[in-house]
Amino acid sequence: MRILHVMRQAFDYTGIELHVYELSCEQLRLGHQVSVVAPIQGGDLRLRMLRAGLVVMQPAQALVEFKPELLHLHNAQVTPAEVTERVPTVATLHDAWDSVSRGKVRRWIVVRSDLERFVPSGAICIPNGFDLTRFYPRPLPETEMPRVLCIGNFRDKRRRAMLEDLLSQAERNEIALSLVGLGLARRVLRPGAAVFSMRWDIENLITLCTHTAGIYVGRTTIEGWLCSRPGWAYDENGRKDLLYPPGNTRDTYGIERVAQQVMSVYEQVLAGA
Repeated sequence: MRILHVMRQAFDYTGIELHVYELSCEQLRLGHQVSVVAPIQGGDLRLRMLRAGLVVMQPAQALVEFKPELLHLHNAQVTPAEVTERVPTVATLHDAWDSVSRGKVRRWIVVRSDLERFVPSGAICIPNGFDLTRFYPRPLPETEMPRVLCIGNFRDKRRRAMLEDLLSQAERNEIALSLVGLGLARRVLRPGAAVFSMRWDIENLITLCTHTAGIYVGRTTIEGWLCSRPGWAYDENGRKDLLYPPGNTRDTYGIERVAQQVMSVYEQVLAGA
């Protein structure tokens, strides 16, 4: 099958981009032809995509040169209706704050069940997938206080309350805090917080922490669960819950199983179901 993944925006190593990378690599392994359309002009993630055998294309050339059999939209890429009329289209809603595509989507996927209300009825819930050879149970480090790892795009205003709460705890010496992400350089000038730029080897930082923190049940929470770490799940108002790894974490979030579920949706769409 010739599969074209499309993203509206892309940063190195944030959640949607990493999911598309993992899913595309697994689809390649299964014998499919896969291309990615994304405004990734440079950076390590683009190099990893190319080394994996993925074709990273610009929108204008993708439909003509790659000739996909199926189009998979991510983060609600707005695609002209005439394109989705010609190419069977699946769309994944990763976030409640995304807009819904104006094109003709044959089947919707949501990564969490609470997102089902934002898309037409009949959506199927399939979570983002993870490489279980990288994320697996690890012993907790010996630390004098909890060490919390928080990863994300901190330019996003939804993370402001979470960031302020974590920084306040770090200033009071209640936690040691490690922050990884975008938009941190000018905002985090307080004691008690270590700041890192986006990086590939997040599993190594998880090894050094006792907890994770993130907005809702996002990528960081699940990566922590897979490494046997509980996670603080915040909402945009700063309310939080401590969530422990569920018993079926590896069965639910492994990329092989997730890719099988996604391929099943593709096959239903192509069969006209």
